[in-house]
Amino acid sequence: MKYTPNKILQCFLQLLLLSACTLSATDYYMSLQGVGAQDGSDWDNAFAFSRADEVINQQMKPGDTLYLEGNNYGSDTLTINSSGTEEARMQIIGIDRGVSGFPRPTFMGKSRSTNAGANIVLGKGASYWTVKNLQSHRRGWGLKTEGENRRLIVDGVYTHNT
Repeated sequence: MKYTPNKILQCFLQLLLLSACTLSATDYYMSLQGVGAQDGSDWDNAFAFSRADEVINQQMKPGDTLYLEGNNYGSDTLTINSSGTEEARMQIIGIDRGVSGFPRPTFMGKSRSTNAGANIVLGKGASYWTVKNLQSHRRGWGLKTEGENRRLIVDGVYTHNT
């Protein structure tokens, strides 16, 4: 294969673009009440869970990861409507920081009836997500997809009485 200056430049530009995509990924941190500046930049400045919908569906971009501290997040529904891409997945990863007695983020519903809804919902078309190390109790569905979801990875999501 002959490498022309044009081919070399093309390969260089592709590597540069790939590097830029990788470098632009952001890690965010979230706890039940939030702490510090609550800008999600680290555990000392974690977002409050009350901002989960805004952070997940508006602020996060393809390639970003949200680390969610282990705790009891009650009966709120975690709803995901955004999408990553094939090249840059989005992630929510539960982390046991040993501060709450809950090793994973836990969503506690009030009824196992299907009328009670779901604890974690991936909305229609929400794709290229990794959801890892979460827990769901007492809901019609622990984790529910609403259709046209592609390339989801669900890893270590425990459901009980759902």
